[in-house]
Amino acid sequence: MKQLTINEIAPYLPYKVKVQWYKSNDKDLETSILTASNYSFLIDRHNAIPILRPLSDLTKEIEYNGERFVPILALLNYVRYGLDGLDTYYNDKDNLESYVISEYKNSISCYEKYNDDKTLNIATDHEIFFEPYYIIEKLLEWHFDIFSLIPQNLAVDINTLNK
Repeated sequence: MKQLTINEIAPYLPYKVKVQWYKSNDKDLETSILTASNYSFLIDRHNAIPILRPLSDLTKEIEYNGERFVPILALLNYVRYGLDGLDTYYNDKDNLESYVISEYKNSISCYEKYNDDKTLNIATDHEIFFEPYYIIEKLLEWHFDIFSLIPQNLAVDINTLNK
């Protein structure tokens, strides 16, 4: 069985990713925030796995830090307005005069209908690593599964948790 590696979990450490793990009695399921100081205890000793969002959630409204927004639109605003895009137009669908979200095979695209140079394409398979680094950083911050850990049972899909 494949194990979660430091390369797959370390990029999430700055972003307070939650993990699920069993106490030593193997009955009580716990949830904790993963940190550098508890990494060995949770991952190595208790086989904790991160709670992540599948990339298909890019087109759905999510809640992060008390704010609700559609990630693909927030990222498009980032592309459109630069570094201020995520702060100033974080969830402002009205500022995007007309946008299209399309999903085809292993990618999601979002673009403004009347502005060809403001397009965002996100591959939802292994090609995600061809995205600009600032996009990858936001996906990690929002706890998206960029390493395809959920299908390998190395992460928990946040949508499957009891609310």
